[in-house]
Amino acid sequence: MQIKKATTEGEFLECEAILRSLKEWFGQEESNNQYAKDIRQFDTYVALLENQIVGYFTIKYLTKFSVELHLLGIYEQYHRKHIGSKLLQFIENKLIEDGIQYLKVETLSDKSPDPFYSKTRAFYYKNGFVDFQEIKDWGPDNPGIVLVKKI
Repeated sequence: MQIKKATTEGEFLECEAILRSLKEWFGQEESNNQYAKDIRQFDTYVALLENQIVGYFTIKYLTKFSVELHLLGIYEQYHRKHIGSKLLQFIENKLIEDGIQYLKVETLSDKSPDPFYSKTRAFYYKNGFVDFQEIKDWGPDNPGIVLVKKI
């Protein structure tokens, strides 16, 4: 597997295609339109298998010491093949070199019955993240949580 920073419109379009293919996680068109912009605005790294993009991570710098893992998308047929973990490890190594100490991610909390986000949380917990703060302003139908990790 190769990992590199996305720099071309073709790479950004493939990341957007991955995003839109994951309807269980990204099913709201208004949000997806913003996410498509975010993929281009923030640093996005892609995972390639046999020169095909199969996943990506978009990161957003918050302070000189912290980064938000803003978006993660991997084509569903490549789930549970360690691509997300390898992407995360690659990004962590780069961020450590840049002096970043903390990673943050926001997702649905365990108060949501959504089974897909249960898998999302399991991925982050497996990779060393811990619960940090509930997100109240997403509304009662969208119970959110902030997860953090010291790297």
